[in-house]
Amino acid sequence: MLPSPQHPRIGLTGTTAFSPNGTLVAVADPVMYGLEEAALVLFDVSDPRHPRHMSSVGREDEKEVGFNRVAFHPEGNLVAAAGEDGTTWLWSVADRTKPHLAGQLARHPDTVDDVLFGPDGQTLVTSSGGIAYLWDLGDYPKIAADTIGMACRITGGGLEDWEWQVHAPDVPFHPSCPSG
Repeated sequence: MLPSPQHPRIGLTGTTAFSPNGTLVAVADPVMYGLEEAALVLFDVSDPRHPRHMSSVGREDEKEVGFNRVAFHPEGNLVAAAGEDGTTWLWSVADRTKPHLAGQLARHPDTVDDVLFGPDGQTLVTSSGGIAYLWDLGDYPKIAADTIGMACRITGGGLEDWEWQVHAPDVPFHPSCPSG
């Protein structure tokens, strides 16, 4: 006889995946009280008896896209989701408390049915309309795992106060890159 589920239950539906180390669960397209507008939700399940909501990525970036499958990169810092809109969505989850959209792969001719990272982490397989597509991701997983850090390195440390006023005058200034 199989064991029964442990309490408390998370109480949601959506497509789910465990991180490679088994301590994090990603749920794409969740239906859950209070999180109806989320596209991706992360739960810390290091203690299975007490799953803990870590963070969510809102629908403002992903609009009303539904997702069929979700998969973790072998290093656990990137999540891919098979979009019903024909797009493969990639989220950086390197900072478990602040996941964010890292990019999208080109549209497929039909709904993306499945996503799977290869063991090397540089290959992604997607399927759509009965056809499998192989994507050579190159350095993208490493870049996407630290998108903010990479942007800060490329820009030389983010915007200064005066640059902020030029590019984002309606938004109060805050440091755009971590110091240090």
